[in-house]
Amino acid sequence: MRLLLFFLRLFFGFVAIALGILLLFSLLMNIGQSIANVFNLTDVPLYEEGKLSFLSITLGILMAVSLFSLWLIKLVRRRNNHMSDLYSLLDTHFAEGEKLLNEYRHMIS
Repeated sequence: MRLLLFFLRLFFGFVAIALGILLLFSLLMNIGQSIANVFNLTDVPLYEEGKLSFLSITLGILMAVSLFSLWLIKLVRRRNNHMSDLYSLLDTHFAEGEKLLNEYRHMIS
């Protein structure tokens, strides 16, 4: 489980960083128009100045989702650490209680 969480954190971390960089560049220039120029697409409508493009909004939403996923993975990891601490605490207390109970049974018999 820890290995899976590590790879998920790594994946969503890279996605968040890449989307953040793309979002920053999309605020500085119109990425949709640049892609259209590279592929020689002439029927791509130009966006008005000052408005966010569909690509910028999509990148922002995907970045928010990836950051939310990173937060959820952190919560799951923290919960797993607390649960393992709880189980080890219970195991030691139950082992001590069982040992005392066995000693008491031997004293009675």
